[in-house]
Amino acid sequence: MPVKGIVYLQMARLWPFYFMFFLSLQFVLPRMFRLCISKDSTNWKWLHGTTKSGSPAAEYLSYLLISGGIVVFCSLLAVEHWSDLQTLSMHDRLYSTVPEAQLLAAVSLAYQLYNFVVCFTLPNDCGQLEQKFHHATTALLSYFVMHPYAHYYAFFFVGVAELTNVPLTLVDACKAFPGLRTMIPTLNACTRIVFALSFFAIRLFWWPYISYQFWLQSIELLQNNTAHNNYVVFIFLVSNVSVFLFVVCFVVDVGGLLWVIEHSLR
Repeated sequence: MPVKGIVYLQMARLWPFYFMFFLSLQFVLPRMFRLCISKDSTNWKWLHGTTKSGSPAAEYLSYLLISGGIVVFCSLLAVEHWSDLQTLSMHDRLYSTVPEAQLLAAVSLAYQLYNFVVCFTLPNDCGQLEQKFHHATTALLSYFVMHPYAHYYAFFFVGVAELTNVPLTLVDACKAFPGLRTMIPTLNACTRIVFALSFFAIRLFWWPYISYQFWLQSIELLQNNTAHNNYVVFIFLVSNVSVFLFVVCFVVDVGGLLWVIEHSLR
């Protein structure tokens, strides 16, 4: 294995450190914002207030910045290597060790555990029951991936698919902070368009296609009794459907987003 691959595998073992690092940033950044930005600032005084839902503004902005940085990292790593994985055999797509995917799974595990904690510290913006379920389930799946399992598919589900969350981070920020939205109206409108288009292309069309391939292979494993663990494979299948249904339900919000896009550009 190349040295680079060995480094990625060793970095993946540090996921507890990543989890604690994300939590530390969540504690430090809001205090830095309030310390460095005056309440009398013309453009940034909203950082000393609350979001539209009532969460502390500095804490929620810190969460969005941390999340945005993580999804950018995961997306770029996956996109860079996605084409390289297309030569893997069908069996290797489930059971071959891909160092980059191992690192992705480790970062995803730490990130989803961090998200689960934030659900309780920022309940007004992040504490919905479905969000808690989503983060807990994704953390469990990320843990299973690290053993290793489904590295090819993990590259898509926790890497390529995260591309939609890059513009969504700014969309969420502008939605939560009217003061920010008034500062960047054109960027906000453009980002909404990019998010809507990427969401439909990746989450509603590409996702089912990759899921279909994953289901075919997984069912074959179960039928032939060749899976490393039937319970893990079953959990993956159920979770895959659950996540897609969660996305479909989100389309209602995307529909509202498209209405906002149409009127914001007039």
